[in-house]
Amino acid sequence: MGVAEKLDELEKLTLGFQASLRQEPRNAADRVMAMREEFNDLCVGLVQEMAGDPRIAHNREEFEAMQNAIETLRARTMTHQRKWNATRIQQDPLGYFDAAQPIYDVLREFVKNARVFVRD
Repeated sequence: MGVAEKLDELEKLTLGFQASLRQEPRNAADRVMAMREEFNDLCVGLVQEMAGDPRIAHNREEFEAMQNAIETLRARTMTHQRKWNATRIQQDPLGYFDAAQPIYDVLREFVKNARVFVRD
């Protein structure tokens, strides 16, 4: 799997998760917790793929820019996660959905910008 595929997975995870919350907000906490783990795993995998992709790895400036963008995204996500634990999500799933939208916006922007580095 390559960087482009990892970006696709990250985008698919986010879009699927948003649709899931819109369709069935009740009992969202378990899905949110699982999505958070999958998101983290995808970010780690993405950095590993970047390190193995010569288009990125051989351009230190691009590699560092992408790595910094991932870390910024993860930091924003972790801050959000501290505010929205499983109990709070269960009590207010629609509030969680609304609060998560800025994170999804940052993620979409990251994916869009990162794809520039892996175009053929």
